[in-house]
Amino acid sequence: MTHRVFIAINLPQEVKDELGRALASLKRDLKQAPIRWAAADKIHTTLHFLGDLTDEQVEEVGDILAKVTPKYGKFKIKLGQIGFFPHKFRPRVVFVDERCPDEIGDLQAEIGKELENLGYKVDSRPWHPHLTLGRIRLRPDFIKDRDKPRQGFGGQVNGSVHAKDFEKQEIRPMEFEVESVELMESELSPDGAKYTVLKSFKFQ
Repeated sequence: MTHRVFIAINLPQEVKDELGRALASLKRDLKQAPIRWAAADKIHTTLHFLGDLTDEQVEEVGDILAKVTPKYGKFKIKLGQIGFFPHKFRPRVVFVDERCPDEIGDLQAEIGKELENLGYKVDSRPWHPHLTLGRIRLRPDFIKDRDKPRQGFGGQVNGSVHAKDFEKQEIRPMEFEVESVELMESELSPDGAKYTVLKSFKFQ
């Protein structure tokens, strides 16, 4: 049996509520934008996505987390503002930035090194802590320079959309304490992904 697995930091309910408020506002303002929005209750900070693993591999990854996580103490993350990957002129992802101490980057890198040592494929791109709000489904260039009008997306003229339409959405600078890292399973279905915590690993 295989499991679709990732390593993540989960969010407290009050942070999910704030993201839900922001998502509701964005959906209302950008009704026709070709964006697949995230469900607020499923938003998390991904440290590593591992894909399909066997039961034995899940245990092996758990052993890595049990080894690495206790080396680190609890830390705090503060919500930033909305940003875009790769950038606002040709975005693929709309996200909320996270302001974190250096330790979280060290944690992510050390876990990645341990995974690579055991033959797991790890994303080599620079890691940037963030919370994904949505992914662009159609044309990746529907956000243009804020000073230039746009003719529409998806072949329809349905009003200009600018980066400023996202940037004006304020995110409360909430700060929350992180006490653990979770090994997660994602089960895909027509109704969307269902996330399950396989195991939680506490910091010092």
